[in-house]
Amino acid sequence: MIRNMTEEDVDFCIELGKAMHEESYFRHFDYNFDKLKVFVTNLVNTPEQSCALVAVKEGQIIGFFLGISNQHWFGTDKMSCDLACYIIPSERGSMTATKLIKQYERWAKEIGVKEMLIGVSTGVNSERTASLFERLGYGDKAFSLRKRI
Repeated sequence: MIRNMTEEDVDFCIELGKAMHEESYFRHFDYNFDKLKVFVTNLVNTPEQSCALVAVKEGQIIGFFLGISNQHWFGTDKMSCDLACYIIPSERGSMTATKLIKQYERWAKEIGVKEMLIGVSTGVNSERTASLFERLGYGDKAFSLRKRI
């Protein structure tokens, strides 16, 4: 089941996010629980511009999705982008990610988004995740490069 994240879910999702952080490219960066608590709570409480979802199986949260929307910097059309999507390892390969993304798409349509961006920056299963996104209709690839300093 996919549902909107509640304030009661925030702490648990931040703990899941810690697991995501530890297995990702970002593991060398700090992870600030207090900052995330404020940030994710704000996402939960601003559904007109933020998408905060959880996937639940047998009463347990097994994944989450966070996304935001805003206007393009050059105009007033709305766009949205993902911030994080995490599924616990034992549920990867199931339909959970697809269901989270489909709910993200419904949310984006409801608030009038004209373009959605989604990507992989964690370095975890990047090719497999990109393939999923393409199967869901995402394309016209854009890319970003990064450099640690």
